Amino acid sequence: MAVILSNTLVSAGIFKMTVAFTGAVKPGQFFMLRAWDKDPLLSRPISVHNYESGQLTFLYQVVGKGTEILARLQADDEVTIQGPYGNGFPEISGDLCVVGGGIGTAPLYYLVRHYRDQNPTGTARGYLAFRALAS
Repeated sequence: MAVILSNTLVSAGIFKMTVAFTGAVKPGQFFMLRAWDKDPLLSRPISVHNYESGQLTFLYQVVGKGTEILARLQADDEVTIQGPYGNGFPEISGDLCVVGGGIGTAPLYYLVRHYRDQNPTGTARGYLAFRALAS
């Protein structure tokens, strides 16, 4: 279980959840999140958006019952997190170029931040695409 520090709406249907967590997390890894007992059946895999100073951040889009439940959680609520899972992104020694779209850009923030920490003189470029919101 992890204590939620914040869970805020950042755009239409997009939330940023920060939880207290201690451990090693690499860019590109993900966690399984769950805040319910039996329904829905499966936990939700959510990529790490950022990890810093004992705070683990997830950026997620509400697309179904599981993420709707996650979106209703508030500070001081508890959420079950399992992970980190996956190998993460490989270490980069040269320049970095990231390409992403929509909510798939979420894990790229931590990747670029980590890259800049490891390669302060390296060049990082990003090409991101998003769907325009209907008015």
